[in-house]
Amino acid sequence: MPHPTALENFKNSPLGGKLRPLIEDEAVIDEMIVINGYRLPPVCAVAKRLTDELKREIDDTAKQNIGAWVADMLAPRGWVPSGKRRLDPRRWFFSSGAMYVLRASRLAA
Repeated sequence: MPHPTALENFKNSPLGGKLRPLIEDEAVIDEMIVINGYRLPPVCAVAKRLTDELKREIDDTAKQNIGAWVADMLAPRGWVPSGKRRLDPRRWFFSSGAMYVLRASRLAA
């Protein structure tokens, strides 16, 4: 049996259990795609829903895992990372986030 990845370990952690309903919610995933079109990283759709209590539990490693989890949610819909964008730390919980483009093969479908 293969070893779980860091992301899988994070998803199965107590914090991951608290974040799963938010990150895997279809409405949130739809919003990730929409705000990407407005040149905001999709992780912002997650950030704006984080409670202060959850924010206190999230360190830099958790932030990286959340970003990877967002990528995991967008990939089956044909979205692939295309670079990073800095965010204003006074406004956003994350200091940067990946931007996405729709794979060419999905555009032709």
